Amino acid sequence: MIEIKDVLVIKEAVFDLDDGKVFYEQKRPGVGNYFLDSLITDLNLW
Repeated sequence: MIEIKDVLVIKEAVFDLDDGKVFYEQKRPGVGNYFLDSLITDLNLW
């Protein structure tokens, strides 16, 4: 098993994540933050 210690997110991906947050926030207030929080939590579990 390979253990991952660090995740590098390139600038373009940060822009995509922000676009995703805005998209979900427009669908329903609060969901954009949930979207980002869920991704960060998943990355921390690795």
